[in-house]
Amino acid sequence: MSTKSNAPNGWIMTGESPFDYETGLDNSVVHSGNYSAYLKSKDEKARSFATLMQQIKSDKYRGERVRFSAFVKSTDVKESAGLWMRVDHSSGEVLAFDNMMNRPIKGTNEWNHLSVVLDIPIKSEVIAFGVLLNGSGQIWMDKLGFEVVDDSVPVTEQSPTEGLSNEPVNLNFEDNTAAR
Repeated sequence: MSTKSNAPNGWIMTGESPFDYETGLDNSVVHSGNYSAYLKSKDEKARSFATLMQQIKSDKYRGERVRFSAFVKSTDVKESAGLWMRVDHSSGEVLAFDNMMNRPIKGTNEWNHLSVVLDIPIKSEVIAFGVLLNGSGQIWMDKLGFEVVDDSVPVTEQSPTEGLSNEPVNLNFEDNTAAR
């Protein structure tokens, strides 16, 4: 079953439940220029997430720090939305990733300039980036940037150890204080 995609030229819409979402260009809600791109749920029951994204070869960016940025506006985002960038090895291993889920877009917001910053390892092959919408609502993005930045710009990468304890806890299941 194929559906006509209104994804802007050079972009693809994908995700876990892309049929619950739609994308396209908007010439009435813009930050600058004539168009913005949008991603929105078809109804309140939109499942999982969809993304409007592109993938590029990492050759030109290996060993660099890259910032993907955009102006983003949201309406009635129930779950979460965000910009994201992922750097992959040819084996499929994810080398770096940030999807803003530690600082998600929620609710209704006017245009905000947002960014994700990752180091691009020498052994990388592909850089994927875009905007994602999880659940119902609508987001627009405009005036995107993709640029090499210097080390004064901190990476936003979500650490796999973020929020983890230094040592095991409650190994005898007797500490029930956290369950309340």
